[in-house]
Amino acid sequence: MIIEEKEELLAAKLADRLKKENINAVANGTVLKVQDYTFVLQSSNEQPIHCGVRYEMPSGYGEETLYSYIKMTVSTPLERKIEDMTIDTILSLGISRALKGYLYLAESIVMCVVKPDKLYCLSKDVYPEIAQKYGVDMSCVERSIRHAITKAYSEDPTPMRSMFRRPIQRPKCQELIAECADTIRRVFY
Repeated sequence: MIIEEKEELLAAKLADRLKKENINAVANGTVLKVQDYTFVLQSSNEQPIHCGVRYEMPSGYGEETLYSYIKMTVSTPLERKIEDMTIDTILSLGISRALKGYLYLAESIVMCVVKPDKLYCLSKDVYPEIAQKYGVDMSCVERSIRHAITKAYSEDPTPMRSMFRRPIQRPKCQELIAECADTIRRVFY
């Protein structure tokens, strides 16, 4: 009984998180319906079972892993392509995946590609949203992005310089996010 309540609570939490990202999600006990997919949370640590549009998910994986798995499963092909191109772009600039700034930078670029008006309010809109998602302070998000840019630029400035169509020293966070988002947006929109 206690184990089932844990899965119900987890399903409700996941549904709330997905709704915040405008993804249609409804929790009913241990069953989570997301768009046309059904995810059943079970108290096990086995591999997820996939049967058409029904997934049996082990709750032992934890909220973050399940959330990422569900989001990846239901995301549209365009969203995946944008995320893939964002990752390719960041890596081509020499920014290491081992840095927290890499993750925050990727999130902020994707947000600015999907909603271009967010680019003009990074510190009021984008950074707080990322900070809340990862449970860190807003200044930590910007500092981590700045550190990732500085480290990559100091190791090899050529990729960042070639991305900009004008002479530039080490780009500021907003400049790099804007340039990457603009480059990706031109491909998809």
